[in-house]
Amino acid sequence: MSSCPTKTSGILPDTQNLARPFTSFVPLCVKERGVSEFRNSIPLMKAQLKLGGRPPMADGKRSKKIDVRFTEEEYRMILLWEETLGINKTDLIRGRVLQKTKEVIVNAKALIEEIDAIGTELGRCGNNINQLARHANTLNKAGRLNPSVINEFNRLFTDYLKRIETLETTFRKLIRIAR
Repeated sequence: MSSCPTKTSGILPDTQNLARPFTSFVPLCVKERGVSEFRNSIPLMKAQLKLGGRPPMADGKRSKKIDVRFTEEEYRMILLWEETLGINKTDLIRGRVLQKTKEVIVNAKALIEEIDAIGTELGRCGNNINQLARHANTLNKAGRLNPSVINEFNRLFTDYLKRIETLETTFRKLIRIAR
């Protein structure tokens, strides 16, 4: 709210001069500065601060345009890629043409969902291993644990640990690529 005092010209319009537009509040400081009270006046517009507009691009202005025509099938494929990858057509085509063709465009949302599913499955595997270990301890205390079951469990658990190590290595590689 402005700190300028206001002058009230009345609550109701002047009934004797209805042709004149009625203004209920006029800031006095606007009239003191010699600025018109109307919104589209030139002095009022010049009084506003200029923010400088859009900042300049770091790589330079893209001023060249290429028009490309596609068949219906090609265009549907591009729309499918656009929807699947979550990027617009311009970035998709610019990335495929100007960047290394060996690089793969990845849908980050789908990748994160798959990694989340893998994490959920690993949690379930961990729960199963804990249940098997608890059951084996119960059987061992009762003296009914067969040594062949222990050997089979140890073999499977070693295989599980190797797979987890491979998965961790793969995740580290993905993180390095993403950086």
